[in-house]
Order: sequence, then structure tokens, then C-alpha cells
Amino acid sequence: MEKTFTELNQIFWDADIKNGSLVVDGIEVTKRLTRYTSNSRKRYDWRVTFSWVDSDGEPKSVTKESMYEKNRSNDPNRNWGLGRE
Repeated sequence: MEKTFTELNQIFWDADIKNGSLVVDGIEVTKRLTRYTSNSRKRYDWRVTFSWVDSDGEPKSVTKESMYEKNRSNDPNRNWGLGRE
């Protein structure tokens, strides 16, 4: 199966599946959403990952990272101002 992130996202959008699995071209594809917030926690964005096992038995995935994934509020090693121990 040779599908891009955009193609898979559209297939799941059309099927109205936000977080879950769907059979695409005979292969079960799983979509996983992970929410990340801005440092101020006023805004959020999603990391979206599609994963599947191809016909050769190899695990495959495509991911769109969240724009806030690398913010300090999402990094336990840089937990500034959020109750550091």
C-alpha cells in the first residue's frame, strides 16, 4: 500500500473516523491522535499517526507532528512553571 499522509487523512475524514481503525486496500490502518497544548495552554494542535503492517509483514507509519509537540509545557525535562520538583 503506497498512500501519503494526505490520502489516508482524507479516507478517514470521509469515513468520519477521528481515532480508530479502518481497512484501506485490504490492510487495516489505525489512526491515533495525540493532543498537545501551547505553553500558555490556550491553544492546541494534534499529532496524527497512521500505522499499519504491510503485505510483507513490515510495520509502517506516517505522522504529522503537532506544532506544539516540542514546547516546554509538553517536555517533562523542561517543566518550567508547572510545579517543578
